[in-house]
Amino acid sequence: MKENRSKTTTLIIGNGFDLSLGMRTDYSSFFQFLEDKNFFKDNARSPLISYIKEKGEQENWFAFEDIISDYALHGVVARKLLYMHKMMDNIEKIWRLDDFALSQIHKYRDLIEDIPSLEGFISTCEQHNYCDLKLLDLLDPKYRDVQKEVDHFVKGVRKECEEVINLLSSQLRNFIKVARPNIEYSPAIKIICALLGCDGKGFNDWADNILELFNREKDKYIFHEFHLLSFNYTDALRLVLSVIEGRTKKSLYDDNTTFVPSVFNIHGDLNHAIAFGTDENNDIPNELWALRKCSNIGIDMKKKFNEILNLSDRIVIFGHSVYGIDFEYYKDYLKKGSVKADIYIVSNTENSLNDIKRGLEEKGVSPRARYVIANIYNDEFCKLCEDINNDQQDPLLKIYASVGKDSIF
Repeated sequence: MKENRSKTTTLIIGNGFDLSLGMRTDYSSFFQFLEDKNFFKDNARSPLISYIKEKGEQENWFAFEDIISDYALHGVVARKLLYMHKMMDNIEKIWRLDDFALSQIHKYRDLIEDIPSLEGFISTCEQHNYCDLKLLDLLDPKYRDVQKEVDHFVKGVRKECEEVINLLSSQLRNFIKVARPNIEYSPAIKIICALLGCDGKGFNDWADNILELFNREKDKYIFHEFHLLSFNYTDALRLVLSVIEGRTKKSLYDDNTTFVPSVFNIHGDLNHAIAFGTDENNDIPNELWALRKCSNIGIDMKKKFNEILNLSDRIVIFGHSVYGIDFEYYKDYLKKGSVKADIYIVSNTENSLNDIKRGLEEKGVSPRARYVIANIYNDEFCKLCEDINNDQQDPLLKIYASVGKDSIF
């Protein structure tokens, strides 16, 4: 149980963290992975998959989540759905004896390929006046045919979206499973060790400091309190420990080892369902709901995310663009009047830090944050890790251990 709260650190990581470990988990590598498996060729009939392929090959645009968002807002299916909504609104007005709506129905002939019965409905409107329509009730059966075919089209769109997201999620899972760290000394390793209160001068120090916290009687590690919020599907702690093990040949964990239950994979992980898709843009048609990440998340992670931020004294964002597809998670926290936490935005290059600054400004947010380049030779980054490590070793921080199902391993 926790007693008096001292300074608490929350580390938020994105794909830049995995890249810092030398893992090829970027979307351009995923695109190539799909190409090598003939994924695009085998699924060429899917409008969404063809859209992704086209953007990658013709525009060198590989940001899958952004591409899916673009497709859901501006793709051919999204445009058809918008047009169908307008058509059905026009038809409703015809029932209310709107003469202008009757004169405009011919504009929807472009939809006849998908809604064949629309041809008969439009022809009937063009050949009769309102008296005929009301007296002979000519439109009622034709309207029912149109409505039936619209429903059938929508049902097909929803099914296709669900199938494609499931296909892409399955392939993404396979892609990430084979990704391995490919670097010896990384800022990602150093900041994780600092978060655990186990930082040192190198691999042997890290391993020895971690082993000191292993409680052999309880067969588990006991760390000071921390939070690790990951937008990746990988297991950050296991990845870092595996690199340290590989260098030192010291065994740091086995199948029985458990860790503090303070790690949250926002979009799921390889051992559970993963959320793949775009954000919760309200302009996306409801028929394309399956393309939104929130449709694949069983619990309200956004609420949990903000609860943790509000309890944090130091927030370190490592390798995550913040202003991009996941900005919805940060928005409420960053836009409120006062933010008590010290915020550090850490990225691998100065260009990416400048992009984040600019992106946040465009979102109308200018957080009081320090921008730090993730480099083990960068004094500012090393000082940040030192401060985190010292706080994590503060005896005023009550330590606790994980149990059972709350374990991340």
